[in-house]
Amino acid sequence: MKRKFKGAIEYPARFVIHICLALALLVQPAFAGKAPPNKRFHLPTFQQIKSLDGEFTLKDESRIVLKKDDAQLVAVLNAPRGWAEKLRYATGFPLKIIVDSAPVAGDIVLDKDSGGKLAEMAKSAVLSTQPGNSKATKKNIGSNVLQEGYLLAIGKDRADVTYVETMGALRALQSLTLMLMTDGKTAGNHRTIGAADVFDYPLYENRRIMLDVARFYLPTDQLIGIMDKMSMHKLNELHLHLNDSVREMGLADLLNPGGNPPKAGFFRLYNEDKPRPKLWPSDGLVYTKKDWAKLEAAALRYGIKIIPEFDAPGHAMAFAKDEPKLRYAANKDTIDTSDSKVAVDYFTTLIMEFRPWFKSDTIHIGGDEAWGNKHVSTVNYINELYTNLLKPTGNLEGFKHVWIWYEAKLANGKFTESINDINPNINIAYWATVDPLPTKNSRLEEIKKRPAKWIDGEGLSFYVVPKMPAGFSPDGIDPGEAYAYYGERLKRYQNQGTIPDGIQLSLWNDVSKLNGLTSDEITPHWGRASPPWDSSPGGVSFTMAAIRLFP
Repeated sequence: MKRKFKGAIEYPARFVIHICLALALLVQPAFAGKAPPNKRFHLPTFQQIKSLDGEFTLKDESRIVLKKDDAQLVAVLNAPRGWAEKLRYATGFPLKIIVDSAPVAGDIVLDKDSGGKLAEMAKSAVLSTQPGNSKATKKNIGSNVLQEGYLLAIGKDRADVTYVETMGALRALQSLTLMLMTDGKTAGNHRTIGAADVFDYPLYENRRIMLDVARFYLPTDQLIGIMDKMSMHKLNELHLHLNDSVREMGLADLLNPGGNPPKAGFFRLYNEDKPRPKLWPSDGLVYTKKDWAKLEAAALRYGIKIIPEFDAPGHAMAFAKDEPKLRYAANKDTIDTSDSKVAVDYFTTLIMEFRPWFKSDTIHIGGDEAWGNKHVSTVNYINELYTNLLKPTGNLEGFKHVWIWYEAKLANGKFTESINDINPNINIAYWATVDPLPTKNSRLEEIKKRPAKWIDGEGLSFYVVPKMPAGFSPDGIDPGEAYAYYGERLKRYQNQGTIPDGIQLSLWNDVSKLNGLTSDEITPHWGRASPPWDSSPGGVSFTMAAIRLFP
C-alpha cells in the first residue's frame, strides 16, 4: 500500500511491541506499506513508506555525509559502539563521517531541514484513538515530528536524510541500518536497501521502561546491554528506581506492604566526592561516579534519556539513618513530612550532590504510597521539593521536568488523594489498576485536566514483578498479551477523552531476592513473533518482538 505525504496525518494509537526485561516495550507505533510483488519488505515499520523501483547499494568508498557541520550529531554517531559503528559492522565498510556540501553517489547524506518541510508536515500529525471516527479522542503530536522525526529518500544513487533535531538523524540512521540487515546476508556483507521514500516519527514522546535496581541491583554493563537493545527499537527513556525498602518475610506480609515494616532500605548511588557512609547498602552494591558516567555515555550513543528516581517520602527507609532529623512515620518505611521543610532540605541537598552526574534535564521524585503521612503533608513535600529542583544551585542547572507516581486513590466514588493539590506542572506517571468500563469516576478523570505531561504505566497491564505470587505478570508478557492490554487502554483513553504522552513499562523486584533470582534470570530473552491478526489499514500486519523473563 502506497502512502502519499500530504493531507492530514492521522494514525491509530497502535504500536510495534518489543518486550524488554519481560516488558512489552513501546516503540514507534507505526505500520509499513505493503511491499509490491518481488520488492523487499522494509523493516522496521514506519509511519509512511512508499516503495520505489530499484535498490541503493553501499560500497567501500561510501561515506556518511553531513551537509552542514553538526558537532553534536557527529559525537552521537561516532561514539564507540554507536550506530555508525553498527552500520560499519553490518556492511564491512569504513563509512567515514565527513562534512561536505557536495555528496556523491553511494553516500548516506544527513541534512538539517532548512526549508521547514518537516515543520509544515508536523502541523498535521495527529494521534487518534479511533482513526476515521470524527468523535474519536485526538492529540496533536507535531512536536514528536520535530524532535525525532525524519524524511528518508532512498534512491538508486544515495540515501538522503532530512531532520530537524539530532535525535531525528539518529533515528534515521537506526532505520537505515535495520533495513540494510533484512537483505538475508551475513554480518559484514549487508550492502543493499530497496529504494523507498519514508516519513517517520514516534507517536509517543515518552517511550519508557523502569527498572527497579534498588531492590535488585543490576550491574552497569548489564544496564548498558539493555540500553543497546532498547535502541534497536527506538525506546528513548530509561527510568532507574534507585531506592526502596525490602521485605524479606512471608507471603502474607508481601501482600500487605502498607501494614508491615520492611527489613532493609537500599540506595544505589555512592558519591566518593561527598561520601555518606550511612547510605552504603548492606549488600555493598552501588553505582559510583565512574559507573554512572559509563551509563550516560551509552545513553548518548543510543538516543536514550536516563531518568534517576529518588523515591520519597514513601519507600525511603534507606535515608532516615543518614539524617537524624528525618523521622519515620508509623510503618518505618515512610519519611514523616509533617514538618516538610526537614525532608525537603535533605532531599534537595542530596539530589543536587549527584546533579553533576546526571546529563538529562529530568528527575523522578516518587511521591506515592506514603503510608502513615497525611495527604496534605505529602503534597507539601512534593510541591516544595519540585520548586527547589527547578532552581539552579551554584553552577549546576536545575531540572526542567519532574515526575511523580500517581495511584489516584478512590473511596466511595471520590478521590481521597486529589492530584489537584499537586503543582499542575509536575508530570504524572499513572500506575493505578484499571477501572471497569464504562465509569463516571475513572482514575484518569483528574489527569486529563492538568497541563503537565502524563504517561500510562497502569499496573495490571504494564507491570512485571518476577515470581510475584499474585498478579502483575510474574513470568513476563508475551506479544499477544501486551497488544491486548494496550487495546484495553485505548478504550479508556477514548472513554475519558485523553491520550497520554507516553507509555511506561515497569520491572519491579519486590520478591526477586526472596525467590533467590539471579541477574541472569532478569536478563531479557529476545525473540521475534508476528501476530496472527491483520488489523491495520490496507491489510498490513504489525511486526512484534518479544522477550519473556523465564524462557
